Amino acid sequence: SEMCIRDRSGQVLHIVDYPHWPGRAALFSDVPYYTVLAVPLLRDGRALGVIDLVHTEPGRSFSPREIAIVELLAAQASVALTNARLYQAARESDRLKTEFISTVSHELRTPMGAILGYSELLLSGLYGQMEAHLYEPLTRIKANADRLLQLINQMLDLSRIEAGRLHLHIGPFQPRELTEACR
Repeated sequence: SEMCIRDRSGQVLHIVDYPHWPGRAALFSDVPYYTVLAVPLLRDGRALGVIDLVHTEPGRSFSPREIAIVELLAAQASVALTNARLYQAARESDRLKTEFISTVSHELRTPMGAILGYSELLLSGLYGQMEAHLYEPLTRIKANADRLLQLINQMLDLSRIEAGRLHLHIGPFQPRELTEACR
């Protein structure tokens, strides 16, 4: 079976006289294997592993039907292993995406709070009377910053939902109150 993986030949090894086979591993010299069947797990020409079956009784061998069944199992196991690896990679990718969104959202939220705070202070006249021609651009800055903060909060909510950290409160509500609150 080591041969199957090492040379990546993709060939099934059916060794009927294993004790006298020249490729026998020294590690197994004391093990009473008489017949060995090694079927590689291949995916896209790449060896993923091997299924080894042995007979410990002299004179026994695997029939062509048994070999075909093990080859079918090996093909299915290869697909299952590949799918498991792809699923694991997809989950890790999703976790990294959620972490990235959360980090970026938090990093954007802090300066956005400062932009909103100072624009409100300027608009309120706390720093003195503002020239009339600055009022409209500053009002636009504040409105766009408000919209951007809403997007950032939505991204944070999405990352919390994906991470299972956002708890929803489900219950009855009045649709009219909801529509009025959104105006």
